[in-house]
Amino acid sequence: MESVLGVPLRLLVLLLLCVSKCLALQITRLSIPSFVPNGSEESVLLDCEYNYNLKEDKKLVVKWFHDDDPNPVYQWIPELDSKLYSDKYKLDEDYEIPSGNAYTRSRAINIQRPTTELSGTYKCEVQSLEGSDDMEDTMTVYALPTSVNLNYTIADGYVKVVCEVEGVFPLPEMSLFQIKPKTVVMSPLNDTELEYVLDEGAYDIEFSTTIPEEDLPRPSDGLTFFGCTVEINGTEYEKEIKVPYFPNPVAEKQEGDDSDDDNGSSIAKARSSKSRGPEVS
Repeated sequence: MESVLGVPLRLLVLLLLCVSKCLALQITRLSIPSFVPNGSEESVLLDCEYNYNLKEDKKLVVKWFHDDDPNPVYQWIPELDSKLYSDKYKLDEDYEIPSGNAYTRSRAINIQRPTTELSGTYKCEVQSLEGSDDMEDTMTVYALPTSVNLNYTIADGYVKVVCEVEGVFPLPEMSLFQIKPKTVVMSPLNDTELEYVLDEGAYDIEFSTTIPEEDLPRPSDGLTFFGCTVEINGTEYEKEIKVPYFPNPVAEKQEGDDSDDDNGSSIAKARSSKSRGPEVS
């Protein structure tokens, strides 16, 4: 095997490739909070850490993008100390990384009081004359429901069960269920329909199903309950409410709301965050 100064040529090539890779411009960590409560945070930091070589990586440029918008949320050219900001985002234009230097201190974006419309995928892109790298991750700004209501109506031999949720983002996971007399088992109600509208960054939802009245237990069998669950994926929010079923002619309509009583429960907790490094192939 050929060698140079006693070092096998193949090993020497691998070492040179490794050195080249280690010195190349590369994003090492992207830090984006996964879930953020709507409007309740003073600010949210999205950071993009990278390695660079001051001698090799001339004309360094840092850019942030949101979803499929080709126009950057933010652009920074360290050598010129030039910064460009999008008017769509509430960014702190004076924010700098405390431990940063002339080539890293303005790499991050600091969003002021984020709201639901700022949810989505954020991509950090770094470029120089020698190369480029990018990394992306998602952030969801969630809004807890302003109200959750469960009701049913009886007409023409059918019972329509409706769960209404207002002011929520993103679309939650929902289910309707029935608890038959003398049991605690929550039996799913199928053939559901979902209708919703997006209004000012939040959803108003109607989730319903229709059941033949003859398919439901008789009053003599005991009390039947209808129920609804609402969950926001990625958060610890979950809501469950129930309402008792009284056949005609006892009642034409029964309602249950999101108050915390014996037939309803609510849990609403904060958020989680994550950091990612580059993928290893």
